[in-house]
Amino acid sequence: MADETLAIAEKFKAEVKVNPFINHPKQWDFALKNFDIQTPWVIGLDADQIVTPELFLQLQNFRDADFQNVNGIYFNRKNFFKGKWIKYGGYYPIYLLKMFRTSVGYSDLNENMDHRFIVTGNTIIWKNGHILEENLKENNISFWIDKHNRYSDLIAEEEIERLNNLRTQSNKANFWGNPDERNAWFINNQNESN
Repeated sequence: MADETLAIAEKFKAEVKVNPFINHPKQWDFALKNFDIQTPWVIGLDADQIVTPELFLQLQNFRDADFQNVNGIYFNRKNFFKGKWIKYGGYYPIYLLKMFRTSVGYSDLNENMDHRFIVTGNTIIWKNGHILEENLKENNISFWIDKHNRYSDLIAEEEIERLNNLRTQSNKANFWGNPDERNAWFINNQNESN
């Protein structure tokens, strides 16, 4: 690891397991399958994501008994670049499935680039409170450009594979569904119109 993640985790007596990095979905899949998760819910945050005080308060007041018919909760994300919130260009609002029942949530292995979690059953959106995301490495413009070039290549590969029926869409396409299902609907309809 190039940063101090391992030392920080060991300092706080966290259980550490090392898995060779292939992509983010496979890392999350490894974590969900190899750690003995004892809680009924998982919150899946990346290292460059923090919760706002408002979201923290919602989490602090969360009671499983109040959400018996819910299997996943979408959080609203604010993405930052060089310290500034990206409010436009489709970056906000962005709802990410970040909290899910341990027994029904899993990592979407059909994605190369970005990870998303999948759950069966009902989901809800928490619109108040946010995840703040800022990758400080992206303050280096060369890093940012290289990352987005890699991401655009991976997305193009995924879409070509989907168009040729070599890759499936994990989420059902549903305009009226949850944010991931709606996104799948837009992707499918864009592909059909081309």
